[in-house]
This record gives sequence, C-alpha cells and structure tokens, in this order.
Amino acid sequence: MGLAEQPGSADGADEEPTPRPHDLPDHFAALYDECLDEVSEYADERGVTLSQVADAHSAIIDGDQRLTRHDDMIEHTGMDYHASRQSAAVLSDIGGVHEAYDDDWNLWWVRCSERIADMCEDRRISLYRYYEMEPELRDFQDQVIMWYTRRNRRQQQPWTLTSLKEKYVHRIQRWFFPSKPVGDSVRWVHDADDGDVVRYREETGLYVPTSWSRHIAARYVRTAQDEIIEAYELTY
Repeated sequence: MGLAEQPGSADGADEEPTPRPHDLPDHFAALYDECLDEVSEYADERGVTLSQVADAHSAIIDGDQRLTRHDDMIEHTGMDYHASRQSAAVLSDIGGVHEAYDDDWNLWWVRCSERIADMCEDRRISLYRYYEMEPELRDFQDQVIMWYTRRNRRQQQPWTLTSLKEKYVHRIQRWFFPSKPVGDSVRWVHDADDGDVVRYREETGLYVPTSWSRHIAARYVRTAQDEIIEAYELTY
C-alpha cells in the first residue's frame, strides 16, 4: 500500500481518536463515556485535569447526600481551594451540580435538577436552604401525595390542601425563620394583629391570618409542592 493510500493520511478524516486517560475511576468514565470529550474541554477551560474532576465527582456525587460543603470536599480530595472549586465547577458546567451559600457565606455544592435550581432562583429562595429543609419538605410532599390519592379515590379529606400548606409554612417558619413570625390564628376577629386580613376556617373554628401565604417560608413550600406535582404528573 502506497503512502497516499494509508488511512488517516489524506486530510485527517480517519485520524485515531484521542486516547482515553487510564487513571480515571471506572464508574466516572462509564458515567461520562458519551460526553467525556466535552467534560475534558470544560476541564481544560478551567485549568484542571480529568482526574481532578473525577475526584470532585467522588466527593460531591458519590453517595446519597444532596449537600456537600466545599471545605469537606477539599479534605476529601486533597486539592487546594482553587483547584477543588474549578474541578467542582466542571461538574456544574455539565449539569446536575450547583453552587450555593449558607447564611455565613460558606460555599456548598448541591446535587439537584436544573428545574429545582431554576425554581429557587425565580422565587428568590436559597437553594442550599431548600435542601437543608429536605426532611420537613419531604414530609410535606408525602402528605400532598396522600391528599391527591384520596382525591382521586373520591375519599373524604381530613384537611384541605391550603390548610396543609399553612401548617408547614408555620412549621418551617419556627425552625428556619424564627425572627420572621407568621400571624397566629385567633378565636375572635378583634384579636388579630392590626392590619392583618383574616378568614374563618370551619374545621378549626378559628380566624386565620392570610399573611402566611406571603411569608418567605411559603415560597419553599410552594416549590416543594411544584416539585412533587411535576414528578408524579399530578394536577392542581
């Protein structure tokens, strides 16, 4: 065979593919096998190696945790602050990992869907805090599923969906926003806070302030409701 006939010598059309690194963990290489070139490009842009990205993946994504503190990731990977942050940012570039901050401006990495991240951003609530509340919000979501199940079976409901949301707004307010109180239910209208609008609730025999639905905790509850409704394809 002449030189002109050898594969790959004409115009590069048949060039050998770029060799894959041999030091990547099998699960990481398998997970990103179809887009490893793209991951490599993101890593190059951020000045880190694929091995460092794989280490970040091990610290953030392996396991069941939703939240990973950046300081813990540094300890897990042994990288310095800059390299560890850029390696985690590559995972964020790919999708499924988002950076967030707690009240003390500590950096956290959050595993979640783009949809949840977008809803939190649109509603101006903390993505970190949303998952910090996960046990309470998960309990609320379980109650929502039960409510829809009873509705679809045409069974009697022990409470309304509105009263369920109000219950969890008060609970989340007490645990996460103690300095931002929600008005309490009262027996008589004249006992309500000045300027608060109340409505009568038959099942409790109390007048309930409507301000709870405007509290910041209500935005977290609504986001949890939207998440479960979309996940189970329920209807409002």
